[in-house]
Amino acid sequence: MKDRIRRLREAIGHIGAKSLAAAILVIIATTVIASLIGNANYATEKKVLQQQGELNAKESAIEYDRCLLTRVNIVTVVGYAVDTMIASGKDNSEIVKFITDETN
Repeated sequence: MKDRIRRLREAIGHIGAKSLAAAILVIIATTVIASLIGNANYATEKKVLQQQGELNAKESAIEYDRCLLTRVNIVTVVGYAVDTMIASGKDNSEIVKFITDETN
């Protein structure tokens, strides 16, 4: 054990305490800079993914509204046709047959 400590002291003596301290500071500074860049990259990526999710949700809502609007238009047209049939005095069985045919 004492031999190891003696060899470590000799190695430090050959390298120099100032050089060793400078190397340690460079390693610490590199680690800090890498951590800061990594955190900034993570935050940016998180923000991009969140914005992409919001955009996807908005596009899905627009598509869903478009599908619903088509169905509403169909029901509205059939409703106008039934109103016209009632106004012209059509029989209830004819109206039921029309609605059944349109549903199919």
